Amino acid sequence: MVFPQGKIYTLSDLKGKNLKVGLVLSGGGAKGLAHIAALEAIEKAGVKIDYIGGTSMGAIVGGLYAAGYSSHQLDSIFHSVDMERIIQDNVPRSTQSFYEKENRDRYMISLALRDGKFALPAGLSQGVNLYNFLSHLTYGVRKIDDFSKLPIPFLCMATDVETGEEVILEHGDLAQAIMASGAFPTLFAPVEVDGRWLTDGGVMNNYPIDEVRAKGMDIIIGVDVQSPLRTRKDLRSANSVLMQITSYKIANDMKEKREKTDIYIHPDIGAYNVISFSEGQAIIDSGRVATKKIFPHLSWLGDFLKKNEKPLPKAKISDSLFIESITFSGNKHYSDAYLRGKLGFQWGKKISFSDLKNGVQNIMATQNFKSINYHICPMEEGEELRFNLEEAPAQTWVKMAVHYDNLYKTGVLLNVSRSSFLQKDDLLSFDFIAGDNIRYKFDYYVDKGFYTSYGFQSRYDRFRRDIAFNGFSLNTGETNVALTRLKNQLYIQSIFFKKKFLIGAGVEHELYQVKLQPDNFHGKVNYYSTFGYMRFDSLNDALFPTEGVYFDAKGHWYLHSEGHGERINPIFLVKADLGGAWKFSNRLSAKAIFSGGIHFGRPNAPFLQYIFGGQGNNLFGNLIPFYGYDYLSFGNYDFLKGEMTLNYRFYKRNYIKAIANIANAEENMFNNSHWFSKPKYTGYALGLSSDTILGPIEIKATYSPETNKFLWLFNVGFWF
Repeated sequence: MVFPQGKIYTLSDLKGKNLKVGLVLSGGGAKGLAHIAALEAIEKAGVKIDYIGGTSMGAIVGGLYAAGYSSHQLDSIFHSVDMERIIQDNVPRSTQSFYEKENRDRYMISLALRDGKFALPAGLSQGVNLYNFLSHLTYGVRKIDDFSKLPIPFLCMATDVETGEEVILEHGDLAQAIMASGAFPTLFAPVEVDGRWLTDGGVMNNYPIDEVRAKGMDIIIGVDVQSPLRTRKDLRSANSVLMQITSYKIANDMKEKREKTDIYIHPDIGAYNVISFSEGQAIIDSGRVATKKIFPHLSWLGDFLKKNEKPLPKAKISDSLFIESITFSGNKHYSDAYLRGKLGFQWGKKISFSDLKNGVQNIMATQNFKSINYHICPMEEGEELRFNLEEAPAQTWVKMAVHYDNLYKTGVLLNVSRSSFLQKDDLLSFDFIAGDNIRYKFDYYVDKGFYTSYGFQSRYDRFRRDIAFNGFSLNTGETNVALTRLKNQLYIQSIFFKKKFLIGAGVEHELYQVKLQPDNFHGKVNYYSTFGYMRFDSLNDALFPTEGVYFDAKGHWYLHSEGHGERINPIFLVKADLGGAWKFSNRLSAKAIFSGGIHFGRPNAPFLQYIFGGQGNNLFGNLIPFYGYDYLSFGNYDFLKGEMTLNYRFYKRNYIKAIANIANAEENMFNNSHWFSKPKYTGYALGLSSDTILGPIEIKATYSPETNKFLWLFNVGFWF
């Protein structure tokens, strides 16, 4: 039999020999999905693989195959997941803590500050999502730390970032090893293994044929998914030139390594790149085309090697694990309680791998850690989760955003945040907003996870607006209003029921000031209150949700006021929002939210009324958006409101929005049946929204039958 590389074997040459067959899988990012097609052909031909060596994506596919997954299972796995999402560190909003949800959609740029200089990360991604993915798939072989003891013996290659040396990985945690081998430079941060900082093995050895041959292999099957060097017409960008330069060594090495390969499989995948995961099926099909050409050789080898051996047991994907204990190391500035709070689960419980993934992602979302490694270690009654953390050297962050809307007008936000400012687990954050209306927000928050957390917040807001206003017992017609509010509050809070609910209480001071022109009216009032709140938020996106539930209830007991010639009678205000989102298809989704407010006591506090009109998030005080009416159009102490939004995604992250809202608002409306009557206020909106790096860009036409007027609303960027 003549193998593709010109080597001639006859039955007499091989008779009596216990041939060992090695498999070498090269790196190539998404192009490595073609390895699955080669594994299909190897299985079909009946060839038993005795050793696997891989690099980068070849290490990932080869490592999973060595752990017991069949080619069919691997095909199903890679078709069922979104690899482009996995290679990114995007954290689902629904898994984040309440504090992080509040600040998630606020900043457009975030830069670390270290030693007075801006510091760029070692990679665009820490690779936490990829590690979670691999750790779940290799759970069945977690007790094996010698890769030669896997169902198929295995090794993979990595590169020491500091020395440039090749590193053979054949012991330790399988998920960590193949993660290090696949840590593509600049895309993934290097992975620390046994004290060495490792990156993609393809930098120095993208096709470990010599290492596999050294394990006593007689026949080598090699799958090479590397692209050839490009010609000058294809080198049109700095990135393409850089990639070409880094490929010289690989291309030159392959000339010799190709000749050492007995059965060489080289799919035609030059049209794809290392992140073409969205074209995974086409890549696998290209691999199938290539394996057809050499299948007779595989079939001949399979016939010769046929033995009465039991097939390898198939790997099974576990759904859950029992956590007997959790340990952390490397966390100098953050307590174990803080980290357990981010995880969302404690020991002595059975959890799903989804719970584990979400918890690790939430630790990553804090930006407080440079690397997050964990190992699942078997114990007598369950598993021990051992986390090895490396804290980020930069504890100071500078963040920025821009915004425009019809109420606040232009705004440029500059934020400075500092973790571990006064003690463990704390965060100091200061927003300064310059533009048409100067504003600020100061936060100091100590996050104790499952235990009681506490904080202080100070916020200053202001705006000026020409309105036709009939409220607050003032009848001024066309009036220029300048309204400011200063809020200071101290609070304590805790999470409960599987980290789903947040409950808190505190004390608050508010100072309102209003100036009215042309009446030259100037008044100010101080309010002092205690408050409590309960929240639940599982929406997958704050702006364009397609699933999840939202609940927010808060109560304020106003005990005292001073200023503007008044003295408040004790008054208790309660407000609640309940809503949810769901999707009808990949393009069409809906969101509904119902709100209500009620008061107890004698009201004599005009600034505390719920005031409706306009649009927005993070509006201060009791301002409530209502489409069809301009800002500050109507309000009272008691109200009911319903709002329904339909979102249709017509192109990528661009949407058509249709909104309808209704409301009733009047004093003591719940003391009679008026609240159950026909809505007094109705409004509608139709608009276009685009989800951009700046935040949402939206334009809406709104209309109310009561006023018979059209109003245009426009906003750019995140609301702050």
